Amino acid sequence: MENNTTKVEEVLHSVFKEATRLSEDALYCYAGHAEEARRWWRLHMILGIPTVIIAAFAGLTALSSESSSVAVFGSNSNIIAGILAFLVALMSGLNTFLDPKGLTSKHEQKSAEYFGLMTEARSFGNIDCLRTDNVENLSNKLKEIQDKMNELNKDILVISKGTLDSIYRRVKRGDFDYEVDEDEANKQKQ
Repeated sequence: MENNTTKVEEVLHSVFKEATRLSEDALYCYAGHAEEARRWWRLHMILGIPTVIIAAFAGLTALSSESSSVAVFGSNSNIIAGILAFLVALMSGLNTFLDPKGLTSKHEQKSAEYFGLMTEARSFGNIDCLRTDNVENLSNKLKEIQDKMNELNKDILVISKGTLDSIYRRVKRGDFDYEVDEDEANKQKQ
């Protein structure tokens, strides 16, 4: 009987460790996609706001001249309007090609999905695994969580190497730790 109990404890411990790994994997994915969303949002703003301002100036410059000989800032207004229109076309083209607003939305969605998976895996490991020793039920639930992770990983949405490196450092530094976990760790040290 003791051998069977030992085996059950080993399996329970393995299920807990795997749930913890899944939670950690999901944390990195959640944080990476959240950071990538912020990065793409910044690019959207960097391209979008100046494009609107330049387009307004191009329109004003074009409208301000009654003839092609009017000087604006010491230059022919038609030339300035043309340069501004070129910049607007270039920046609009980049915005369309790169689609930072669309990528922001996709990364935010992925981030939310990984966050949900992370909390599910963490709750499963820290609560469900402690409430029962029914190895079959726990193994089935673990398999469900693994399947969800695999499903999320199928839809590849690239996280840049720079973002991954930054997130790795932030996780190791404790930026995503919860106060309750820090309080508990401090109590155990005392």
